[in-house]
Amino acid sequence: MDPKDVKGLIEVIRRDEQSKKYVDSILSYILPDNWGVTGVVRNFRYWLNENALESRTKNWTMMGFMSELEAQDMRIKYDLYTEKYVCTGIARVTSNAINREIELGNPLLKNIQKATDVSRTVNDTAHTATKIITNDGKSFVLDYHQTLNTDNPLIFNTLEDWMNARNGQTAEEYFIDNLVKFNYKELLDQIRYNTQQLKINII
Repeated sequence: MDPKDVKGLIEVIRRDEQSKKYVDSILSYILPDNWGVTGVVRNFRYWLNENALESRTKNWTMMGFMSELEAQDMRIKYDLYTEKYVCTGIARVTSNAINREIELGNPLLKNIQKATDVSRTVNDTAHTATKIITNDGKSFVLDYHQTLNTDNPLIFNTLEDWMNARNGQTAEEYFIDNLVKFNYKELLDQIRYNTQQLKINII
């Protein structure tokens, strides 16, 4: 997994308005990203709201304020609203944003073949995130739901790590760990570019 590719992917999601709308949350300023529980907290809030809505609509139907059909319609609309903000919706919108930029030929994604959603169940808890497949067939995972921060998703170096909920680190931690490697590659690319330009000038 090349740090430059990871940086490019994060930049693409940061620029995508739909991704920012469904990912970014004020909760990410309250809870540390490396705890990986921010999405769970937001889900819990939705669950409380859903239960409150269920209770209210039942009472309103019993009192004759609305029909059962109207109550059901309200609950369906709320489910449709929240599904965009839970892990499945976030994985879908971020995958779509990445694939759209690949089709447009975005140079930041030149080594990325495609993105898709991937699901797992660990300790009876189902979860979905964004799987990245590189041109050489390798896979890694970006998990935006666990941080709700487009600048700082959890990164899993391999699909196996993500499937087993292990070895995840925030983008900040990942880039610190790969700082020397990243700077070296940047320098090497610049040297190669300068050498190429020198050859062109000589010719």
